Amino acid sequence: MFTRSLRLPSPGFIRSRGGALGVGRGKVWTRRYSNALYGEQQEADQPSSPLDEAIKIPAAKLENENLHLDTPRKPSFHQQVEVELDGKTATFDSIFLRDSCKCPVCVNPSSTQKTFQTADIPASIEGSCQVTSELDEMDLALINWKNDISGYPEGHQTALPLDFLRESLRLENNHQTRQHIIPQRAFWESKMMNRDIAFLDYDSYMKSEKTLYQALKLIYTHGLVFIKNVPDTTAGDNAQSVTSVVERIGSLRETFYGRTWDVKSVPNAKNVAYTNVYLGLHMDLCYMDNTPHLQFLHSMRARAPGGESMFSDSFYAAEKMRQEAPELFEALRTFDVTYHYFNDGMAYRQIRPTVELVDMGDPTSPIKLINWSPPFQGPFTHDIGTKDGGKALKVYHAAAQMFDQLTNDTANMYEYRMNEGDCVIFDNRRVLHARRAFEAAKGERWLKGAYMDRDVYASKLAVLGEMYGEEGKSQ
Repeated sequence: MFTRSLRLPSPGFIRSRGGALGVGRGKVWTRRYSNALYGEQQEADQPSSPLDEAIKIPAAKLENENLHLDTPRKPSFHQQVEVELDGKTATFDSIFLRDSCKCPVCVNPSSTQKTFQTADIPASIEGSCQVTSELDEMDLALINWKNDISGYPEGHQTALPLDFLRESLRLENNHQTRQHIIPQRAFWESKMMNRDIAFLDYDSYMKSEKTLYQALKLIYTHGLVFIKNVPDTTAGDNAQSVTSVVERIGSLRETFYGRTWDVKSVPNAKNVAYTNVYLGLHMDLCYMDNTPHLQFLHSMRARAPGGESMFSDSFYAAEKMRQEAPELFEALRTFDVTYHYFNDGMAYRQIRPTVELVDMGDPTSPIKLINWSPPFQGPFTHDIGTKDGGKALKVYHAAAQMFDQLTNDTANMYEYRMNEGDCVIFDNRRVLHARRAFEAAKGERWLKGAYMDRDVYASKLAVLGEMYGEEGKSQ
């Protein structure tokens, strides 16, 4: 343990990267911090969300120790704190405001981790707010505290940019979560995808951050991108070129199939993918609780006639049903389907609806993901006709038929015969994939595959989006 004293201007600001500010009244703050917790107070450049961006204060302004912000001489403290926003009065709970403080005492500037818990805030805490604009082009809600967290100095204050409070109100009113700024999704059919599909060069993908961002952005907007000229490493003892494509983004997801896996026609296959017959539209591993988000398939050999790859945007089909057949869309959203894998010493089983929304309680909410894997579908567990004459099942059956027809319509599919050296990356929670039959006796068809979890991909997209992304839409 060590003791650190922080002397603040009167009143002055402690510089805080991407956070609200704690303000002291000319006092010497002496607190004991754990070395492991605080270490050295160094700034760290971290990716931030739109909400965090709204909290950033220009560093040059914070370093002006002659800046003074007037606060009421006799502040009026309340648990429900009123803030003047755009000519109107908005009310915020004092616990929310206190919990939002990102001063260097409340949030470690190096690790960006909170140094207090929400549970530490006394239920009796009260705040008093004054809006100030003494920072050029920066309107702040300066909040004094009564009954603050135990151990905090009497003069501790919180400064929250009004943009932060506006964004908080917008998110609450729209029932949205706080996320990074992201591009607008593009729901596609065949004509659109044939126009928009991108084939990015492997060398540029591996060396250029902008090209990597372009790939990640396309995976988000369209759910599908190709990398071409991926090297063939079969001259060595292993064929792991796909791992370089994966690890350019982040860590890959290992499953019982291994770190990587081979899609070949083999005798006595444990998976229909390992045959040469037609493989219909589906998603991988829907029987797992944490279904992989991205799938990578690197074409190592493409010497057998046939075997064209087909892709279909399930979001496009589902949104079309939401508009044209809302009752059937509702069945996809509410009727539970079983997915299972009981084979080769493995036992996996999940029960989930076909369509999952960002807010499952709001039928108008954006689509979060789709579950659709007919080869691995198991028996239904309820609504099987014993109670309501099978009414719910009949509606779901009609919905499944419409969804299947839409996704398999050639007008809604993108078809491509992968060349050796091509690697496709697609969103396994959105884009359905299929394969035409091929003639294994006339040549080899070999794909090397790998998976990635959503968090890994989303993290890299957020980081590069801060560097290269344009303003998008948060959802």
